[in-house]
Amino acid sequence: MITLSLDTSTKSGSISILRDENITVELNFCLDIAHSEIVLNMVDLLLKNIRISLKDLDGYSVCIGPGSFTGIRTGLSVIKALAYASNKKIAPVTSLDALTYKLIDQKNNLICPIIDARKGELYGCLMNFNNNLPEEIIPKNAYMPDSFLSMLPLNVTISFIGNGAEIWRDKIKSIFGKNAHFPPRSNFISNEIGIIGHRILSGGNGIKSFELKPFYIRASDAELSSVQSHEYLYKQRNSP
Repeated sequence: MITLSLDTSTKSGSISILRDENITVELNFCLDIAHSEIVLNMVDLLLKNIRISLKDLDGYSVCIGPGSFTGIRTGLSVIKALAYASNKKIAPVTSLDALTYKLIDQKNNLICPIIDARKGELYGCLMNFNNNLPEEIIPKNAYMPDSFLSMLPLNVTISFIGNGAEIWRDKIKSIFGKNAHFPPRSNFISNEIGIIGHRILSGGNGIKSFELKPFYIRASDAELSSVQSHEYLYKQRNSP
């Protein structure tokens, strides 16, 4: 099975082509421009360089979030279009699951993927491995850092990963001391998305393009503004 996997959920974007669970080629990018400006060109570049076409692909895997709202929309739009045109299935994978899978070699430890959610919040969860697949102990959600870290056990080894782990590294170390591990791994996750995605697709659990939905966790700024506007208008119309 040949699949294409894509992640545009954070600034650290990446695209991979895999044969089953083995990576053929990976393209990583970390640029100060919108992913929407480059992703399709990079997909085309990747396919041309390994001399395969879209019709050779058996399916797609894509990061559905959490992460940047704009980045997630870009990735989903690209994969929806490609999958619809080729009538191929899609495997939706979360960024937190993919980050966890990067530490499968440390599966005897608890794994804590953390992504910067901005506004002083983080996206995080606590995971372990069950049959070599990530399994939640503390659910994926948006948290205030102090609140989230207070939920983690103090007396066991925890491996932290993700751009949020880098941002809050000093705070984590001050709380967990020698039980906090920070394995040297990159934040590029299309390879891990592809591996998890292959297991989904090969098990017959992929979805159609029209079924693909983002995993935002919290409302976007645009949605919040819309709600606040409606609340304001309602108050204005119903004020004495």
